[in-house]
Amino acid sequence: MPHMIPEYSNENFVEYEDDDMYFVPEEYFEPSLGDWVEVYEDKWFCRLSAPGYLDCTDWSGPFDSLGDAQAHIMELYEVDPVTGDSLE
Repeated sequence: MPHMIPEYSNENFVEYEDDDMYFVPEEYFEPSLGDWVEVYEDKWFCRLSAPGYLDCTDWSGPFDSLGDAQAHIMELYEVDPVTGDSLE
């Protein structure tokens, strides 16, 4: 089993700025994180996460479909978009 596995979400996300641009599920956004930029509804976001640990990558998105988000995970991290197993 890989340490990091793909995670996908199509809940509402907030894009905010704090030197760089970041995404966070709307329910977790707090003004102390940075300057609110935009809310995305009905879009897909993805990241790698280590279940049971706090380790995770930043959320990526927005994507129009789950397939687009899975393709992004596969291309960026070179892992299986479902299991997180290395493609090498």
